[in-house]
Amino acid sequence: VDFFLEPAPMHLVRVDLDYGITGNLPYELHCLVISEFDTDTLLINDSYIDLSLIEGFYQLVFSPTVGTPWEKNLYVDQNYNFTVPVHDYQSMVLSEDWNNWVTEIDSWHIAGEKLLSQSDIYYANNDSIMGLQKIKSPFYNISGSNRVTFKIDHRYEMEWDHDSVGVEIYNGNENLLFRRGWSGHKWDEYSSDYFSVIDRDGFDSLRVELWFKTDQTVNYRGWDINRLTLHSMDDAFLSTSEVTSIELPAINFNLKRVFPNPSFGKINLDIQSWQGGPASVKIYNVLGQQVYGKRFESLARGNFFLNLDFNELNTATVSSGMLFVSVESKNQKVIRKCIVLKN
Repeated sequence: VDFFLEPAPMHLVRVDLDYGITGNLPYELHCLVISEFDTDTLLINDSYIDLSLIEGFYQLVFSPTVGTPWEKNLYVDQNYNFTVPVHDYQSMVLSEDWNNWVTEIDSWHIAGEKLLSQSDIYYANNDSIMGLQKIKSPFYNISGSNRVTFKIDHRYEMEWDHDSVGVEIYNGNENLLFRRGWSGHKWDEYSSDYFSVIDRDGFDSLRVELWFKTDQTVNYRGWDINRLTLHSMDDAFLSTSEVTSIELPAINFNLKRVFPNPSFGKINLDIQSWQGGPASVKIYNVLGQQVYGKRFESLARGNFFLNLDFNELNTATVSSGMLFVSVESKNQKVIRKCIVLKN
């Protein structure tokens, strides 16, 4: 059998940087190019940067040592050009204010500006009963802003396939704008994650909610948040950069990953940029036979996880091997592969 490797298509992403009336670089400016497989960190010393990227989903972060970070998720399948403002806008260190947050289940532990998921070294197990603890911030006044970027410096250690932590962002009307979660082991050192919300009509206020979900009976070290910051700005380039060539109207959502992969029967689907409405999840074996199906009547817009448990199956048996996971919206279908290991 002959195999041929075909080069993946390359595309150019040109980013112009607007430094305001001074035109000066804000000390050092780094560009983080984050893909599913790697993170590249580039030092920028000019008023623009050209990125040659293969087709795929990327997160771009522009992070000055002094000033306001800027973040965007982008599916690259053609050439793009947009402008990023590099200014020093309003910033709030939310981690200085943990005592004013409200807890639903009081097992969080505040240590100075740190927030820990528990006071002990390891979080308690739940004797196979799912536990969910939340902590909510007050509303923060960000009037006059149309883009808000968050930066979280944290580390976490949880049981794969069962436990997760995450963040949700709500506007003044208590509408969910954003949701993101993490699972697995990333404890050796603090790492930074960026995420943002935008509203062309502008924001009045926002609040943050953190959650920690545990299941089964294994103890790990949980979640350690070292610093959480909010950066709000009036992005003068928002209308042009978001409407023209940066967003792809045909791509309504992305199934970024299926994890853990391989799995022992439970998987999480990392859904990005869902546009709202019903969703249908179907799973097929290598013979094309549907072995699982589940419908969600209404899912809010944003990023979130869908949790699936193959042990719920009554009509079909899932054995070890490759499966195909299909997520469908009203006008789009995305399929990913995963491996299931069964005893």
